[in-house]
Amino acid sequence: MDENGNMYYNIIQSDLSLKEYYAQIQEQVDNGKNQDLLDGGEKVALNFIKEYLDHNFAKPYMFEFYENASIEDFF
Repeated sequence: MDENGNMYYNIIQSDLSLKEYYAQIQEQVDNGKNQDLLDGGEKVALNFIKEYLDHNFAKPYMFEFYENASIEDFF
């Protein structure tokens, strides 16, 4: 969720099933690729915002990142 209350959802552009898609990503990380996926979420979230929402100006200070967020955190 950003500072305006907008919620962002994962958009998967793949012909693979979700199980296959995530297994492929896990294999890439295990092989040393896409290491940003291991950082706890901030880089992943910013990458999503930049790539899928085309907000190239996004910076970490613009967002409040939650770890172990519950649904109540979004209302």
